Amino acid sequence: MCYSGTAEEQRSSSSTASMPLKMKTSLSLKQTTTLSSIASYVGQGLIGFCMGLAVILFSLWLPFFLTPEAANAVYDPAPGFQYSAELSHFDNSPMTYLTDYALVVLLSLLSWHIYTLGGEKTTSALQKWTIGLLLGCYASSVLAGGVAHQFYTTLEMRNSWSFRLLWSICVGTVYFASACMGSAASEVAAKSSTTTNYLPTTGSFVWIVFGTTSTILYFYGLLGYQRPACDIFIAGITQFPPTAYTMLICWMSPQSASYKVLG
Repeated sequence: MCYSGTAEEQRSSSSTASMPLKMKTSLSLKQTTTLSSIASYVGQGLIGFCMGLAVILFSLWLPFFLTPEAANAVYDPAPGFQYSAELSHFDNSPMTYLTDYALVVLLSLLSWHIYTLGGEKTTSALQKWTIGLLLGCYASSVLAGGVAHQFYTTLEMRNSWSFRLLWSICVGTVYFASACMGSAASEVAAKSSTTTNYLPTTGSFVWIVFGTTSTILYFYGLLGYQRPACDIFIAGITQFPPTAYTMLICWMSPQSASYKVLG
């Protein structure tokens, strides 16, 4: 006797067989789109990671190329944030930490100004990258830096875990600010047909991985120096790719000027 299955199984098989061609095509397109999206993110991640490593190496080399004598005298590594009495120097003057606190106030006011611009010319993505993250990174950086400069006045205090945390926030947020800058520029480029015709555009994920790569390396203590101010200089150099990209976007896309990114 040949088993033909239950009535419910037969109905299910019949329903599958009679599934409209459009529905099958739609499911196939969704699967293809999902795979394409995953491949796109993987590709962007690899680009961002490789670019991040390359830029870090360039940033570590640049001071020794421009001023080799001064760099050799100043850029003494401090692996794992371990500072020595012979080499470590840290500025604790009031002018340093007071200007940091002043910058916190200025950045907060600038953030509020951008937030209140609103309107159709300021997209939510631009507000997210400029207000929520870019200015947030800089405000966090100078606030942590101000506290460190004001209260961590001895070598023993600077070798503590709390100083490492504060200074990691101070410098790490500068590293990650590159991700915010590049992502904001990518948002402007996405709205501009002129830019996309002449300049290859990148997704935000490229810049997120780019900024995250250097931030993680710094938090692990691989990019620190006996003079903690040098850490900031290196972090600042890594911002040249998103800065150059932003300038190119604004130059090649006249209509991007209509987007109120920074007021």
